[in-house]
Amino acid sequence: MSTIDKIYKEIEEEITAKKPRVIESNVGYITELKDEVAFLEGFDNVKYGEIITFENGVNGLVIDLSQTSVGCIIFGDYITLKEGDMARGTGKIFSVPVGETLLGRVINGLGQPIDNLGSIKSEKEYAVERIAPGVVYRQSVSVALQTGIKGIDAVIAEHKKMAVATREASKAMGLELFSKSPSFAVTAIKSPPGIDADTII
Repeated sequence: MSTIDKIYKEIEEEITAKKPRVIESNVGYITELKDEVAFLEGFDNVKYGEIITFENGVNGLVIDLSQTSVGCIIFGDYITLKEGDMARGTGKIFSVPVGETLLGRVINGLGQPIDNLGSIKSEKEYAVERIAPGVVYRQSVSVALQTGIKGIDAVIAEHKKMAVATREASKAMGLELFSKSPSFAVTAIKSPPGIDADTII
């Protein structure tokens, strides 16, 4: 057997021994980008409400499906994206962690911590777009919530109190509420839409 035949046989054996792996990947590419909304083409298995991840780590939420393109809103700095950038489907429907581990933490709209106190270890996640439980299935209000402000307590029903005020006024009302309700725990959750993260933290 000549040297050429030996080399050819070795190459043939090596090719036969190696089994090619086919990795299925659900990806798309930005075709249009404007006002924190991106349109992509190339996805063949993406769902409404699914989170997709771009190359630079920015996430997007699929809100529009058509035969040729996918529309998504962008969570993050959309200025860093450009036409032609690739996005990958995660297969995960938009959901956020829930539970007592979130108490005392500052999170963004995706449920990710932004207070530099480490990750949030939650055992459960709820889809953001889910049907709220009916009135019959909700726990009834059995304990009165006193704010300590007679005008509010006399006029507004005990189970329908929500503070809509300036930052200073809501703080004062919160401190008054905690001091007047020593017999049970009061959980305060603040939702400041449109406020800079530096101001919140």
